[in-house]
Amino acid sequence: MAIVNPYEWRVLSERPGKRILGRVDPSTMEVEICEEWLEDPYLHQARVMRDAGRESKDLMPLAVIPPSVEARAIKEGWINDDKQWKRWINDIDNRKLKVTDGLA
Repeated sequence: MAIVNPYEWRVLSERPGKRILGRVDPSTMEVEICEEWLEDPYLHQARVMRDAGRESKDLMPLAVIPPSVEARAIKEGWINDDKQWKRWINDIDNRKLKVTDGLA
């Protein structure tokens, strides 16, 4: 049996691409939960798709969307909002996830 410090972050659950961590906040004694998304595979997928070139002008995807972004869109209520997705795709912080050049 190991003695564990409840104030340090511990892995509660782990699956490919995501870890859930938890700890007790020493000032409030409340349990804190943190989701950690590991998005390197999605950056690699976008790079491979960019390097492969265009197969068809009509059916080219604009970007690779990681599960963390999809979860945020669901949580914030913009999963079906085309204008918000366009804003997300054109954001400079997401340029490594884009498959095509230029603006959407």
